Amino acid sequence: HGLGSKLSNDPRWTAAYLERVTRMVNRDKNHPSVIIWSLGNESGRGPNHAAMAGWVHDFDITRPVHYEPAQGTPQAKGYIPPGDPRYPKPVDHSHRLQNPIDQPYVDIVSRMYPGIFTPALLAGQKNGDNRPIFFVEYSHAMGNSNGNLSEFWDIFRSTKRVIGGCIWEFKDQGLLKRTKEGTPY
Repeated sequence: HGLGSKLSNDPRWTAAYLERVTRMVNRDKNHPSVIIWSLGNESGRGPNHAAMAGWVHDFDITRPVHYEPAQGTPQAKGYIPPGDPRYPKPVDHSHRLQNPIDQPYVDIVSRMYPGIFTPALLAGQKNGDNRPIFFVEYSHAMGNSNGNLSEFWDIFRSTKRVIGGCIWEFKDQGLLKRTKEGTPY
């Protein structure tokens, strides 16, 4: 989080990025529940991520690659870097649509914490991008903040290209307890 894209744009870190992804893929390649490869979580964006995606695509042609920070194409006209003071930051998260064309090295358009309107806006953009849309974090289950699930799934099911999403920390905050007899609950 704190380093932004510094490491992902530093060639001194390329080997470390590639080692990380090759170890992950080699470790998990035979797990039937692995259906998409991820390049990480909120760790900036740069050539090191492109190198990771290139290696994964060459090694495993059966699974797509996603990476949520791959949003926006800096070469596109009107691109505004997220750290730029001109980058819009309204409460409704529509700023995530400002740089709508994701990097070509990802196979899926990934976003976090959309508004109810976001799926239709992303799917309806006339930018030629027909990749599936996945909400890698669309709800956060900490405390009582896991609302609007029914509304989100109504929208997800009715919007072309949207393939679903993940709830952040859905079961991670739970603790396994046992009855006096030792039965877990």
